Order: sequence, then C-alpha cells, then structure tokens
Amino acid sequence: MTTPATKTNTPTRKNLFEKKELNIEFKTVILLEQYQEYQRKQGRAYETIASRLQALKQVARQIDINNPEAVKLWLADNEQCKWSNKTKTKFVDTYTSFLTFKGETWQRPTYTIQNKLPFIPTEQEIDTLINACGKVTSTPSKC
Repeated sequence: MTTPATKTNTPTRKNLFEKKELNIEFKTVILLEQYQEYQRKQGRAYETIASRLQALKQVARQIDINNPEAVKLWLADNEQCKWSNKTKTKFVDTYTSFLTFKGETWQRPTYTIQNKLPFIPTEQEIDTLINACGKVTSTPSKC
C-alpha cells in the first residue's frame, strides 16, 4: 500500500518579478532578472535574493539604478530616501553586489550606524498588558 506524498510547508519558488506591477524600464527588469539568476548561481539563499531584489526594485522605481552617481545622490537626499543609516548600509552592500554582477565598480558611501535604545515598557503598561490577558496567559493570582 502506498501512502500519498506529504505536502511540505516550504514556499514555492516562483519568479520574484511581476512585470505588470513594476513601474520601471523593461531593460532594467530584464537586468534584475539576470541578477536574480546570478545570485542563485552564487549560492545565495532565496530570502537573501528576495530582499535584495525588493530593495533594488524600490530604488529603481524612483531613479535609474544603472547610474551609480544617481544612486549616491538619492541615498544622500533625506527628502527622498528616508531610510536609517543601517538600511542604507545594507542597500550599499546590495548595490555593490549588483554592480559587481554588471562588471562595474563605484566608490561606496559610508554611513555611521546609530544604535537605538530598546523599547522598555513602563510599569503601568506592563500592568495593563497583564490585566488584558486571559487566565491562562496572565500570572496566577495565588502563588
């Protein structure tokens, strides 16, 4: 007796591009598809490729990503690019990889990452959270 194949919970690896939803030039879409294949051949994880392509597509909707100087100006303009310095640094790594794929280089901008203080709730906020929980989740009243 044979058992039916079990389904796995892994997402299907569909093409990361929906040409109809992109508002960028077709030649750039083709270039990004080639970059996607290059990253796959380099052994990058699916999630890494997806996040890199998402960042490149986001910038490509606003400026020409084939021009490194335009990318630098866009990153420097706080009105257009509202990313934190940590996000900008991550994008610079992605863009450097993209330029390496194209056989080009650029002088990378550097950003100082500013650490943020973690959110620490007040005692009143903690009490409100405990009171909002049910009997199973909240702390027992008798210890």
